Amino acid sequence: MYAFSNARFLICVWVSFTLNRASAETLTNSRTSFLQAKRWNVSEAKGLGFRFKTFLANALLLYMDDVGQTNFLRVELFKGRILLTGSHGTRSGAMAVEVGENLNDLAWHQVLLEMNDGITTITVDNRLKSTIESPEKTRLIIKSPMYFGGLPTELSANRLTQPSVILLSRFLGCITDIELFEYPAGRGNSRKAIVENSNGIAIGCIDKCEKENRCLNNGTCLNRFIATECDCTATGYRGAACDQGT
Repeated sequence: MYAFSNARFLICVWVSFTLNRASAETLTNSRTSFLQAKRWNVSEAKGLGFRFKTFLANALLLYMDDVGQTNFLRVELFKGRILLTGSHGTRSGAMAVEVGENLNDLAWHQVLLEMNDGITTITVDNRLKSTIESPEKTRLIIKSPMYFGGLPTELSANRLTQPSVILLSRFLGCITDIELFEYPAGRGNSRKAIVENSNGIAIGCIDKCEKENRCLNNGTCLNRFIATECDCTATGYRGAACDQGT
């Protein structure tokens, strides 16, 4: 029993070490995938950045909170746009803004978050920016880890400030370059976020089309990370593999 526990511990250490060194991770399971990183200490790091690519128009990207009180920050894809929702524990309740469009185009997109005196700023691809501001200028309090792509299935809803987050679709796709910045995002010293836990993760950014392109008659292979689909537009064919005449 001791040997089994020791082996399990070593495996967990190896997985965490590998994830922190890898260039990207692919979340592959629509029911269980998540990537959990160490809590964002806003007093030490003003900025947080990461990059993602996906085909999903609606999915959770990032969630963190003060463990069931009044503060939370939620970043999700909503109809192909970034939806940032947050509460700084004010009487005004949650605040929300949308940024970007067509962000589920299977291209890499960068998200930068900045915290400064009750103001949360989100920037997408270094050009699209929106801000939510606490009316009372209160600072966002974060006590939970950072959850990317989903939350652990065993996490109790009463431990969440916004329990409805568990109803969101999990993220399928790639996430990389999770970094914390000493100064506002993109400037000053930075360090990689520490991965504490994960599930349904594959090392590297998977492109199924590289090995499983089944599309015939000049159909376009679409990477779905755990499978492929074929776009038969303008080929004169139809069917799952563009193999049926019209």
